[in-house]
Amino acid sequence: MSEHARLSPSGAERWMTCPGSVRMEDAYPDETSPYAAEGTAMHTIREKALRSGKNVAEYLGEKVEADGLEFEVTAEWVTWLQPGIDWVREQATGGELFVEERVHMDTWIPDQFGTVDTLIVRPDLIIVNDFKGGRGVVVDADNNLQMMLYALGAWDQIARHKTEATDFLLVIDQPRVRGQGSEWRTTLRELLIFAEKAAAAALRTLDPNAELVPSIGGCRFCKAAKHSACYALDQFVLSLLGLTLEDLDKDRSERPTMIEYDKMDPERRSYVLTHISMIRSWLNNLHANALSDAQSGVEVPGFKAVATLGDRAWTSEAEAEAFWKGKIPDKDLYTRKLKSPAQVEKLAGTRNWKKAEDTIVVRPEGKPALVPEDDPRPALIPLTDLLDDLDGDPQDDLLADLDDLLGDTEEAEEELDDLI
Repeated sequence: MSEHARLSPSGAERWMTCPGSVRMEDAYPDETSPYAAEGTAMHTIREKALRSGKNVAEYLGEKVEADGLEFEVTAEWVTWLQPGIDWVREQATGGELFVEERVHMDTWIPDQFGTVDTLIVRPDLIIVNDFKGGRGVVVDADNNLQMMLYALGAWDQIARHKTEATDFLLVIDQPRVRGQGSEWRTTLRELLIFAEKAAAAALRTLDPNAELVPSIGGCRFCKAAKHSACYALDQFVLSLLGLTLEDLDKDRSERPTMIEYDKMDPERRSYVLTHISMIRSWLNNLHANALSDAQSGVEVPGFKAVATLGDRAWTSEAEAEAFWKGKIPDKDLYTRKLKSPAQVEKLAGTRNWKKAEDTIVVRPEGKPALVPEDDPRPALIPLTDLLDDLDGDPQDDLLADLDDLLGDTEEAEEELDDLI
């Protein structure tokens, strides 16, 4: 497992928001997951390709070990990694490229460091590019604390010795959820102002009584939160539900009185919905830790751990085919179904898939989704507005719509005549 700084740039959203989380996390070892290990393996191939000048396709079938797990480079990896590698190579023309470069934050935060995936130093611009292999959490480059710390360390140790550029482009390459990710432009002046805030936040973490401040981003990967060990998070989530820890300590025969949702004002409801992922994560962690206790023999009042049955499977498909031969007609025993676009994309290759998208793939509208108001997608037209549009003369409305589409009232009237 790779070495991690106590105040790492990757954890900046946590420790800069919640200084007390640092002491809380000290009680738990570093952990990884299959998803994190896969991301590490992808970084390994990305680094090899950038250093060697090869394309990802040349590593197809190669096995990569990460955090004790083994991964194979597949056609999917080519689709995910190659566009970002091509972009880096293009941007590095006329500049100097640094790959997987460790940078230290000593100027502002002593003894802390991080690893920059890709740094490009040009006469006019400094580019910091970070690859994210995950698909569960969308990461935005705009005012991204991790990226800003990377940029500061890269400028302090490397870029300022090679260029007079003071403009920065911070880029998130997250192909599995948003194509080529996002980017944000900033300046050295803005980064230096941020550096003072980061330095002050780092000092607050040294206070043995540092405050615990729950937040969506800060709690998402906090080890104390994962182990259901943060009382501040417990209090915060319960408060969203209209409860307190004292409510849960009452006589168990009394049902706690939760918030009456039908009486909740719109602003409070939106505030709760903003934190819905936090509530789900808190509940999932609570369940996982209770199950772990039960399996370890620790009493969990009112619950117990039991064995369950998984989905049935053939011990051997060949033996199953032989067994059912003659007993069940082949047409009933086998299924044949065209794979979905998502499944075929993995097999098709970039060029064939692009042609397919233009000709035989459609994406119907999905169910409406409730998202924060700063989401870039346009808002749906409220039903009441659509009903208002039905008031008045329908022919006038149709003429107006056609006029907007065709750009000329006379043409709209002719189109209306044809329709009638």
